[in-house]
Amino acid sequence: RLKQLGLDGTANFSAAVASLSVMSVAAPNAYSLSQNYPNPFNPTTQISYVTTKEGPVTLRVYDILGRNVATLVNENRKTGQHTERFDGSKVASGMYVCVLRSSEGQRSNRMILSK
Repeated sequence: RLKQLGLDGTANFSAAVASLSVMSVAAPNAYSLSQNYPNPFNPTTQISYVTTKEGPVTLRVYDILGRNVATLVNENRKTGQHTERFDGSKVASGMYVCVLRSSEGQRSNRMILSK
């Protein structure tokens, strides 16, 4: 029940309502790579992605010239949401590309490191 107080001090109660709280965890339904957070970043950022099939996953960071700067993931991953941390303290400021590859396809995002 809810209690509502009026400006004149009167109180009104709502009718009683039964509630049923059921919590279920649904399987992820979309393969995706989220934008890193924060962006721009200095020196670390979080990269989140969702897989809908269990299997091999690679998550790599490339500089603007296409050179592999970091391999964050290169192993089998279960279905679900995952988050990885990229530390850019040993690379120069600039634009980087994060690439997610799996049997479900490839996704990429641009990231900006600002020191």
